[in-house]
Amino acid sequence: MGYIRKEDVIRRCEAVKHLAEMRIEEWRGHTTEYKEQVSCQEAFDREREMRDMIMFLYDLPDEDVKENIHGKWIWNLGREYECYCSNCKTSVSEKASRKMRFCPYCGIDMR
Repeated sequence: MGYIRKEDVIRRCEAVKHLAEMRIEEWRGHTTEYKEQVSCQEAFDREREMRDMIMFLYDLPDEDVKENIHGKWIWNLGREYECYCSNCKTSVSEKASRKMRFCPYCGIDMR
């Protein structure tokens, strides 16, 4: 699973907002008779939504996100009833490994 960068979402919202603004400008360039027949409310709504969304995104705090790395318990072939962490290579009992969701030594996710 990947992460979406805030800058990419803002850039996409700005592109949609620009399209709505172009539609509004085109509509404004027509005659009053045309304006009475053709509604541009959807473009006005879209422009306002995108403007609000961009302001919301700029206000979001930047998070320092790290990827969730998973490990697994590996059977220690030299010792019966013992396994070790694939990340830190520290041994634990086979019984304990079945109950632990995280390695008690390095903290890696074992789910």
